[in-house]
Amino acid sequence: MRKKEDQFKSPLSSFQLLERVIVQSENQLLDLANLLKSGKPLLLSFELMDVEASNRMIGFLSGVVYAMDGATYFTDQKTILFASAKNFEDGSLRQFVKEREL
Repeated sequence: MRKKEDQFKSPLSSFQLLERVIVQSENQLLDLANLLKSGKPLLLSFELMDVEASNRMIGFLSGVVYAMDGATYFTDQKTILFASAKNFEDGSLRQFVKEREL
């Protein structure tokens, strides 16, 4: 039997779970991959990174998302949404992408 207060909690949308990160170093790569694997959608800004390092990280994280039947979307030139297929089920991330996609 559920507790009374649990009956009134609504689940968070994927957009509300979205983790926004300004990537500063390649040392963050495995932590970001683990967040994706745990089901957290990520909006990553690579504005502080050089192009070569950014591309390596984007390639690796895109592979993680691909393995989860997910997708990546550029929301501006240096910001990318990484999310699994499950994150797109409620429609909140699709709406976010639709409003910002290049």
